Amino acid sequence: MPTRSPPLGTPHSLHTHLLSFLTLSIHTILHARGLYPKNTFLLTRAFNFPVPQNRHPQLCAYINSCITSLTPHLQSGSINTVSIVIYSDTTPSLEILERYIFNLSSFPSIPPSERFTNFEFRGINEKNEIKNIDVEEELRATLRKLSYSAEKLEDLKNPEECTWGLVMELKEDEDGEGNAPISHPQVWEPAVPELQVRRGDVKGEGMVRDSALEAGMEGKKEKKESRVGKARGGVKSTAIRAVEVGEFIMEAWIEEGKRNSRIKT
Repeated sequence: MPTRSPPLGTPHSLHTHLLSFLTLSIHTILHARGLYPKNTFLLTRAFNFPVPQNRHPQLCAYINSCITSLTPHLQSGSINTVSIVIYSDTTPSLEILERYIFNLSSFPSIPPSERFTNFEFRGINEKNEIKNIDVEEELRATLRKLSYSAEKLEDLKNPEECTWGLVMELKEDEDGEGNAPISHPQVWEPAVPELQVRRGDVKGEGMVRDSALEAGMEGKKEKKESRVGKARGGVKSTAIRAVEVGEFIMEAWIEEGKRNSRIKT
């Protein structure tokens, strides 16, 4: 008789599953979008599902370092979204082609001292316990839809001239201020302006003013269009999956930029 899968009853166990899933998602996206040669990937299994994994040691180390950098912010409950962004590197400023977004805003915020403490009413004999099999079934379905949807997008014109990055968007604090990780050493750097949240979207203000005018320097007094937030929302979005199993709550979707907004039929 097969052994019973242990329950996912602690924040640490949920975070471990999520970080493994995000790692697999990065490899899946890079494979589906052709950013690296197909022969650099091996087919492995995770969550009882075949997934591609790049075998280049430096790329694997970089992906793992990105995921490791997410961990303290995930544990503190300060992450709003995590996205894998594909850029075109053919222009002076990086052009955003695609964003693969994972909304983690509903993940529980737990003090470090309670990371291994069971959630309330999540004992091993409870009917509503969170089981590995339930979460892994959802993550398996999400990976399947992610791979399918990414492969259905229009091919990147010059994938060898594209690059990618991991972008973390943090929640605001109670005073409406950001929680940017500015302590030393600075593992993270600010995202491109097109992915930043416009001030008007947060505080009800109008168009963002030119930075020179904000600094009090002389210049024209009319408001000037800004690059800030231009790529947010894209021109087309594709839903991947909404996952809700106990405290494991996540939503995933794809946003496409102007030059990459057609789907293959």
